[in-house]
Amino acid sequence: MREELTELDSIRRVVVTRLRWLGDVVMSTPMLEALREALPQARIEYLTNTAFAPALDRHPACDRVLTVERRGGWRTLARTLGDLRDPRVDWCIDTFGNPRSAILVARAAPRNSVGPQRGIRSRLYTHTVRHEPGVRSAVRRQLDLLTPLLGRVETRSTSLHVNPDEQTAVADRLDLARDADVAIMHP
Repeated sequence: MREELTELDSIRRVVVTRLRWLGDVVMSTPMLEALREALPQARIEYLTNTAFAPALDRHPACDRVLTVERRGGWRTLARTLGDLRDPRVDWCIDTFGNPRSAILVARAAPRNSVGPQRGIRSRLYTHTVRHEPGVRSAVRRQLDLLTPLLGRVETRSTSLHVNPDEQTAVADRLDLARDADVAIMHP
């Protein structure tokens, strides 16, 4: 499918969306890194709920975090659409495909859009990805959404990027050594 599309070096702006679930926002960070690696010239942005923006603020693969209020009204959505339309998005990757995000992506009118196959909502995207049944990680499912743009992308680890003051605050709160290795589990 990629051969039908424009050359990767002509892509200037990509937006990844995940409006809900902080854990899934974190699980989408490998997408950002894959996009940055494949599209070093592009501006990579992320649209999420305002409460989740801090998880991406310092991510080196994300140039800008756009936000939308969970219960925002029409003015909030109009502002968000304005941010998405100017300049026009080359690729928008909707990682959730719920009605709100699918409609928001369609109204933003990107040149190309990708979302999961979800019944009639699939018509709102230029490309859809059908998630195969079976046990697969959330990271793999989200990376699969890059297939229409980049082909198959190898699985990568999630990543959070925090400043030293935040690291110190967490270590103090959890009574850990400053250089302790920490694993976060998301059941």
